Parts: sequence; C-alpha cells; structure tokens
Amino acid sequence: MNYVLVTPQPRGQITLPIKYREKYGIIPGVPVKVFDEGTGIGIKTVEEGNMIKAKYSKAEFRRVLNDISEYVQENGPIWTEEDDKLRMKLKKKDKERDKRLNW
Repeated sequence: MNYVLVTPQPRGQITLPIKYREKYGIIPGVPVKVFDEGTGIGIKTVEEGNMIKAKYSKAEFRRVLNDISEYVQENGPIWTEEDDKLRMKLKKKDKERDKRLNW
C-alpha cells in the first residue's frame, strides 16, 4: 500500500497531498466524506448527486443576516421571553400527549 505521511495541525487539520487532490478532483469548497473504517480513517469524494447544494450564495446569506440585524435594531428582538414560556407550555403538552399515546 502506498501512503504519504502527513502531520495534523493543532486543530486537527491535515493537508491532502496534491497528487491525491488532483487524482480525485478534490478542490476547495467541495465536501468529502470522512469515515471510520475500523482500522483507520477513510476519505471519499462525494458524488455530484449526493451533494447538498447551498440555497444561497455567501453574499446572499450575508445580506439576509444584515437585514435581520437591521430589523432587530429597529424593532427589537424577534423571539421574546413570552415566546419561550409559550414554547415550554406546548412542549409540556406534547410530553403529556406522548405519555398517553405510549410513545
């Protein structure tokens, strides 16, 4: 078995050697699967059909976050303590229902 020795960085990151990145088409921003093989760690490319596509670009996502931030500054919090109380009340009802249904 051919192998290349790499050293993890302090946060656990490793650099895949270029010959493997080129061979398997691994480019920045494209996810890979990392899995436990029992005797070691495996890395596998993700087939195009199995990838989850981002709904928004990074710029669109930042714009939405900025819009939300502006809204909160102008109108106050989106979620209040009253909302938390109602959520807990509904959660309690769900729990009681689940007990009755024996879930």
